[in-house]
This record gives sequence, C-alpha cells and structure tokens, in this order.
Amino acid sequence: MLKNNKGITTFSLIVVIAILLILAGVSLNSGFSVVDDMRVGRIMTNMNLVQAKIQVIQESYSFTQDTDTLIGAGPYKISASNQLENMTLSEKEMQMIAENAEVSIADVLNWDWYKWSGDDLERQNLAKDMLGNNEFFYVNYEHAEILYSHKTSKNNSDYYSMTGLKNINK
Repeated sequence: MLKNNKGITTFSLIVVIAILLILAGVSLNSGFSVVDDMRVGRIMTNMNLVQAKIQVIQESYSFTQDTDTLIGAGPYKISASNQLENMTLSEKEMQMIAENAEVSIADVLNWDWYKWSGDDLERQNLAKDMLGNNEFFYVNYEHAEILYSHKTSKNNSDYYSMTGLKNINK
C-alpha cells in the first residue's frame, strides 16, 4: 500500500511543479507587457507636453512671421527614402502621419522639421531629462507633429512619430 502512495505523490509533485512553471511564465509575460506599456506611455506623455509648447510657438509665429520664434535647429526635411538624419520612418508610419494631417505623403516630405535638444526643452520650461544622451525631438510646427529620434518598438513594429505611437493598437 505504501508503494502505491509513493508513485502517486511523485506524479502529483511533477504536476504541481508544471502548473507553477506555467503560472510563473504567464506572470512574467504580463509583467514585461506592463513595463513596455509604461515606457511607451512615458514617451507619449513627453510628446504631448512638447506638442502643447509647439502649438503655443506656432500661434506666436503665425502673428509675427518671425522665424526667430521657431525653436530648435533646422529646418530639416524627410528624404524621399523616408529618412530624417539617422531615422528611417516606415511606409506605414508615413501613411499614418499623412492621414492624420489629411495630406499626401509627398506633402509630408516637404514639411520643415526642427530639432529640439534637451537645452531647447529646458528653455521651454520642460524637463531636460525627457531626452537621453544623443536623443532629440523633431517637431513640425505647422501640423504639431513630433518625431522622437530613438525608435520605440511595440507590437513588433518600430515607431518614431507621435501619430504612429497613438495608433499602435489600431
């Protein structure tokens, strides 16, 4: 009788360990997803803060037409191969930007982009540490679009634009 119980106990132990491993895997996967969502949320919050500032600057510029009003180095253009300095925007992301602004991709290629560094953020009373070393925001004043120089990966896709990040789940 004792031998039969010993076999059942070993089998039960193996089943319990397998169940615990499965639960641990599910918990870890959920944890990584939450961390990833928080990272994207932080980037989006920073972009929203910058967007509010560029809308104020654009409003001021529309009255004065003084290019000294526009903050940042530039203007830069996105090339025909969807590149802006070291960033390459996907066709999908370019399409999302164009649709959001209700223009064509060719129009987006003609937009002027201004490069904001941490110092530019600080001059606008924003936290300089929104950006890491060698990171920048590229802003388009006319359409209030923002690009982040460090690609953000979500759902196996890379995004640079505020519009792309907003439309991640669509």
